[in-house]
Amino acid sequence: MLTQRLILEYPLGTLVPVVVVGLTLLALLLGLVGLFRKDRYRPRLLLTENEREFHRRLLSALPSYEVAPQVSMLALLEPDLKARNKRYWRSFNAIGNARVDWVILKDQTPIAVVELDDSTHDPARDRKRDAILNSCGYRVIRFESRQKPTISQIREIFTQL
Repeated sequence: MLTQRLILEYPLGTLVPVVVVGLTLLALLLGLVGLFRKDRYRPRLLLTENEREFHRRLLSALPSYEVAPQVSMLALLEPDLKARNKRYWRSFNAIGNARVDWVILKDQTPIAVVELDDSTHDPARDRKRDAILNSCGYRVIRFESRQKPTISQIREIFTQL
């Protein structure tokens, strides 16, 4: 009863700032705890099961080539600007986190980029990436994930390069 009377008699105008200050202190404390918590990571597979199956097809179809999966676009090209200005960094950021599905190499020289288009691929973004890769002389070969070519079809495509 005494507690109920104290709460009811306590002016609401002074209770609100106390609650706000308390919640603010709690948020700050939780934020500080987060600063001292170590970042945690977990391993992930380099390729999905669908990509692993297609990778095996590429290896079987192209025994005299090297097949490199999940290659960073920055390993293949870089902005052609001498100054490290705003324009350079805009061009750099356009490809900075991008990877291609596979690079096919002959004598350690890239001859083609292979993409396996599935639901994660955005056609508009892919056209832009293809244009960037083509501008540096890379041939981009796209296969539809739902209609993957056979080993002999892959071999035939690469004999025509």
